[in-house]
Amino acid sequence: MNILQYDGTFEGLLSIVAASMEESDAPDAIEARRPWQAEAAPVLFGEVRYVETDDERAQNLIGQLRLQPDGLLRSIGCAFLSEDDGIELSILRLIRQCLFQAKAPAHRLRDPDLAAIEESARRTIRERHRMLGLVRFQKLRNGIFWSRIRPRHNILPLLGEHFRRRMGNDEWVITDQQRTSALWFQQGRLEYAPLTELEHLPQMHREEEFIQDLWRRYFDQIAIAERANPSLQRSFLPRRYRSALVELGFT
Repeated sequence: MNILQYDGTFEGLLSIVAASMEESDAPDAIEARRPWQAEAAPVLFGEVRYVETDDERAQNLIGQLRLQPDGLLRSIGCAFLSEDDGIELSILRLIRQCLFQAKAPAHRLRDPDLAAIEESARRTIRERHRMLGLVRFQKLRNGIFWSRIRPRHNILPLLGEHFRRRMGNDEWVITDQQRTSALWFQQGRLEYAPLTELEHLPQMHREEEFIQDLWRRYFDQIAIAERANPSLQRSFLPRRYRSALVELGFT
C-alpha cells in the first residue's frame, strides 16, 4: 500500500499531484498532517512517504487548471476545504484525467470523482453562505472586533473578502476554534495566523457587555414562549453554530 502524506495545504496536495503525474503512479491513499486532526493509525504493510510542498510546481499546476472549463479550479479548491475523507484522492485522479489523460468534458460528467468533488464543494459553499449570517463580532478593549466559529468544513479562507467589504476600515479577527487558526484584517491586509498567537487577546470593551445584554433581552422579548420548540431549533441550528451566537449566550 502506497501512502503519501503532505502538510495539509492546497499547495502541498498539488505537489503530490504533480509528483504523481511525473512518476505516472497514483498512491493508494493521501493523508494530511493537520495540527487539529488526529494522527493516522500506523501502517503495518506498505510504504508511507512524506512529500514536501513545492510552491513552483503547485503554481504551475494551478495555471494549467485555470485553463480548464466549467470553473474546475474553484470546485477543486472548495472540495479541498471540505476536508471530507478521501477527497484528496478524488482531486488527484480528476486532475490526472483532465491534464494527463486529457479526457473530454462530456466524458467527465459521468466520472465518480467529479461527482464527489462537486458534492463536497457544494457542502463547503453552503456552510460558508450559512456562516455569513452567523458570525458575531465582539469589540475588544484595543478596538479590534473578534469572532469565534467552529464550522464543519474549513471555510475560514472563504470569509475574508466578504468581511473586508462589510467591516470597512475596522480591524477584526475570526478564529476557527476547531482548527486552531485565525483570519486577521489589520492595516488593510488579510493575514492568517495560528491560534496560539492569539492566546492573550484583550478583554472585552466595557460597552460590549452592555450591548450583548441588550441583544439577549431583545431576543428573549420577541420570542413567543408558547411556541418554543427547542428540538426544532436545534435541527435548524446545530450546536456547533450555537456556541458563536451572542443571543444564545455563547452556549
